[in-house]
Formats: sequence, C-alpha cells, structure tokens
Amino acid sequence: WTGKGAQGEWTIICETNHAPAGAVTNAVAVFFADYPRIGPLLGVPATSMPRRLELLFATNLPPNVPAHTAGTRMTVAAGHAERHPGDLRGLLIHEWTHTVQAYPRPDPGWLTEGLADAVRLLLSPADDPWRKRIEAAPRQQTDYTRGYGEAARLLLWIRDQGHPTLLADLNTAMRERTYRDDW
Repeated sequence: WTGKGAQGEWTIICETNHAPAGAVTNAVAVFFADYPRIGPLLGVPATSMPRRLELLFATNLPPNVPAHTAGTRMTVAAGHAERHPGDLRGLLIHEWTHTVQAYPRPDPGWLTEGLADAVRLLLSPADDPWRKRIEAAPRQQTDYTRGYGEAARLLLWIRDQGHPTLLADLNTAMRERTYRDDW
C-alpha cells in the first residue's frame, strides 16, 4: 500500500499469510494515520524517516515476544495480534518508533524502549488497555531502568516538568552516540 500525504509518500508492505482477520486492514490504517506523527515527536523530519516499511505476521515468535523490529522490517506474533486485537495499534506505534530511532547501537536498552513507549503513550487512544495499565501502575514501585512503560512515564514526567524537547534531545543523542548515563 502506498499513500501520499502532506509529508510525502509512504509505503507499507504486509505479508498476509498468517495475519488474523482484519489485522492487515487495521495495520495499514494505523500506518498512514500514526507513522508520520512519530518523527516530529522525536525531532526527526519526515524527510529523514524511512519511507518503505515491511510488516510480517509470524507464528514462530517466542511466547513472550509480541513483536520485534530489525531495520524497517517489523514482525508481529500472529497469535498475539489475534488474542489482543486492542493492543495492535499501540504495538505498531511502538515498533514503528524503532524504525525512526534507527540507533547505531540501542544501548542503553531501557532508554530505547522507554522512548518507544513514550511515543506510544502520546499517540495511543485513551481507551488503549495497555495505556490504561501503564498510567494506573503504582509510581513508587517502579524502576525506569526496566525500560518500556516505567521509563516512558519518567521521560514524559521530565518533559512535562520544563523540558519540552526531552524526547527529541535524547533521540538525537542516541542517534549520534553521544548519550551518557550522567547526561
């Protein structure tokens, strides 16, 4: 599928053999609605974002891996997509964020995943079950270095405390390999 918008032309290629009913249609809609919105949150101009992405639905991912991304190819566990259709949009946003991040080295992992989940929190609808769970988690019992939702909440809190460019600044530091833990 190829579409043109204000930011240019975008293409998504979907493997449909193992995709649950409706998942590809949903993924394509999410791609054109949300993917172009990721770059601006991370300070990446649309012209620097990958323009062609691949989406595969696989039956051979480990049970605890709902999806993973390598370069511009994302693989989603078909079983996860089938069992949790309400999670698909947020999962796609998170994984597509990794294609925009394009870090030469994704260390520290908590920051890579925390940034991706921060984007997911910002772009997911309010009724996303994952979002509700992350927002309701007890604040005093979390560890941001675990990555994902805990790190996302910390990053968005810092952003909201007077550092509105935090996500873009961290993304740039990760891309340029200048990030240090004492930063």
